[in-house]
Amino acid sequence: MEKVRTSFKSDGFKLDARFYIPENYDPKRPLVLAKSGFLGLNNIHPERFARFLTQRGFPCFGFDYRGFAKSEGKMSDVRPEEQAKDIAHAITFVKNHETYAPDKLVLLGWGMGAALVIQSVRIASEIDALVCVNGFYNNLRVQRKLRGEQGWKDFKKWYDREQIDYVLNGKENLYDPFEIYPLDPVTRKYVDEVLLQNPDFGGKVKFSFAESLLNLDVCCNDPVYQDIPLLICHGDQNQLHPVEEAHWLLDNYPGSQKGIYWIEGGGHTEWMLDDHPKCIAMMDKVGTWLETHV
Repeated sequence: MEKVRTSFKSDGFKLDARFYIPENYDPKRPLVLAKSGFLGLNNIHPERFARFLTQRGFPCFGFDYRGFAKSEGKMSDVRPEEQAKDIAHAITFVKNHETYAPDKLVLLGWGMGAALVIQSVRIASEIDALVCVNGFYNNLRVQRKLRGEQGWKDFKKWYDREQIDYVLNGKENLYDPFEIYPLDPVTRKYVDEVLLQNPDFGGKVKFSFAESLLNLDVCCNDPVYQDIPLLICHGDQNQLHPVEEAHWLLDNYPGSQKGIYWIEGGGHTEWMLDDHPKCIAMMDKVGTWLETHV
């Protein structure tokens, strides 16, 4: 595949981006805009999706959120609702590009990015399909599940103290994001051994990230979703984003063209390697689904 570097503006920030063009580029093929979750760098999972999908003839697009890698902004200011706006602005950019504007556009969201691509649809121009991989769709629900009853009470005490300091004194401390967004042991191992080897991955976040994260609640009852096909892919052993989240989305998504692919024996991210059989099988499923539904 050919990588074509570009950039676009989102709320005044210049965001670093790439088109990924198949060897035998066909402008009539749907373009897949792939995004990771809140810390996700474009050169990790979105570029991984592009390596698979361009082999099947799908052009792809990816970018780094404001504050990450070469994009403008401060990583410590990360807020999911602003990342959803970045995706919406990326959609506008791609659909109006002078060279690679597609006939049809697909959004693929990984992890928290699954919720963000759904939210972006409500503030962006029309898209033609959604693919949500290992996502969650209500952070309060997931936090309670991950932390347990006592852990959730302890976290809320910390949150309340920080909010008082923030409101009364205007003070925002910096935190490891995984203190706010806890990881299961398997995902923690993958983050330490794989993701943290990328020099641009990680960093500290402000308390406002916790406020923004706890407000993340996907609402997909808008009529805009009714004609957009949806594929959900989810690890059936996912301890970070529980399988109940995939069931919730399948039950509540209003479109008639929707389906789910269970990644057998898959946790959240330990299998996200180009040569892993689970990753290869899932990407084959995504490619076949796109050829059928878009």
